[in-house]
Amino acid sequence: AVQSASAGAEARVISLEASSQILFLMDGEPFADIAVTPGETVVFVVDNTAGFEHNFTIGTDDELSTALSAGQAGIPKWSSGVQELEWTVPDDVTGLMFGCTVPGHYSRMQGSFTADVSA
Repeated sequence: AVQSASAGAEARVISLEASSQILFLMDGEPFADIAVTPGETVVFVVDNTAGFEHNFTIGTDDELSTALSAGQAGIPKWSSGVQELEWTVPDDVTGLMFGCTVPGHYSRMQGSFTADVSA
């Protein structure tokens, strides 16, 4: 587990693959939603296995679909290997998405966050 610098708590690691099929995969399968707990810190560990550029950006659908992702939380474009992003989940995740904003990728490489309030 990754130790968070801000709090003594350990961050939850979410491992994803940015694939050559222009999909984000979790455990080898496409997915469209990540359950998160408001206030928790998560570390996205994203392995780009495609051999071409992907990125991983968090924002609203409008922000991601118009590629106005400057200033958004995310991992800039990279072509291979593993990149990590530590993110503290905001109190309200309504409307927050994740996606790849490389031109032509977002329509297939996106998903939403759902608040898990059972924790």
